[in-house]
Amino acid sequence: IPRVSANKENAFKVIEFWHTEEGNLLSTLGILDHDYTVSGNSYSLTEIGAKHAKDHGAPQPKSLAWTNPLGESEGFDEAAAIVLEYGYTQMVTPHNKTWEEITRSEAAKIILGDITPEQGIANMNARFKEEGVF
Repeated sequence: IPRVSANKENAFKVIEFWHTEEGNLLSTLGILDHDYTVSGNSYSLTEIGAKHAKDHGAPQPKSLAWTNPLGESEGFDEAAAIVLEYGYTQMVTPHNKTWEEITRSEAAKIILGDITPEQGIANMNARFKEEGVF
């Protein structure tokens, strides 16, 4: 939170909320009785919740003290391994806007099933080269 923020107190409250049990439930499982139900200590996804795949903004809990009662999302460990191996700290460059536009455009095609992930990555790399991003 920048030191010049006009409403630091409320900003801290928002950050603190996402680290509570309630915040972690909301960001992973979603809304009680809409995305998931609880009976005793047993959690279950509703049909809608199953479609949302336990991702309502943060599939990984914000708190190391909280464990998702339904376990990790399918494929999470594999995805985390890729990020740990290939991820790097993002820096602001003159190419950020172009990079984001290309990435979002090709990612949307992949997500919609219009192209394979391999085609999307190849398209991204070709477009990056054309635009002088890398």
